[in-house]
Formats: sequence, structure tokens, C-alpha cells
Amino acid sequence: MLTTCKTTNGGAVGNAVWPPCGVTTGFRFRVHDPRVPADRWFAATTRGARPYAAPDYRRGDVFVFGRETAGLADDVLADFEPEQRIRIPMQPGSRSLNLSNAVAVVVYEAWRQNRFDGSVGAPAKRDA
Repeated sequence: MLTTCKTTNGGAVGNAVWPPCGVTTGFRFRVHDPRVPADRWFAATTRGARPYAAPDYRRGDVFVFGRETAGLADDVLADFEPEQRIRIPMQPGSRSLNLSNAVAVVVYEAWRQNRFDGSVGAPAKRDA
């Protein structure tokens, strides 16, 4: 599995997720999965300074998305270092993307960086 998407709101992320992404919804966030290093968890937030395409994503990375109406709660966001808080750039005065679109943008970028690993006709894998 390329990546895991987690939402804290218990809602589904719609049809934005395809086979390389596992989805968990409504989870209790307080403890990171010990199998995934803390620096491989990314919080998608409008309060992040790092553009979503800036990190070098790897197989097994985890993305956390909040409520469509309110984003991630402050206590959840506090668990992430600033460099792990990613945001999708928006035009001034525009509304944020809905949750399924945000998931699609971020996950597709991670998949693209990994040369669409697992897809039909995927290019050769890049060096790790």
C-alpha cells in the first residue's frame, strides 16, 4: 500500500481514494502507529506553511485530514511538527476544497512521486 489516509471526523472521503491508499475514518488520533515513524505522518491543514507537493513522499506515508467544515482540531494538529503540516495552495478569498478533492490532490501527488507504483503500465520504480 502506498499510503494511508485517515480522517478524524468519522466521515468517508468519497471516491477520491483508489487502490494504493487505505482509509481509516473516525479514529482516535492520540497515538501514532508505532510501525510508521512520526516524520512520515502528514497533517493536511489550511494552517500549514509547507506546500503539499514539497515533501518527498514514500511508500507507507500517512496523511491525516480533518472535518470538511472545520479541519483538524488544535489538539490533533499539535501532534505534528510544522514541517509535517502540509497545505494545498488556494487563491486569496477562495473557499477550501472539499474533503474528497483534498484527499485526491494529496494522495495523487504522493502516488505520482512514487511513479504510480502499482498502476497498470507503471514506469520503473525509482531508487529509494
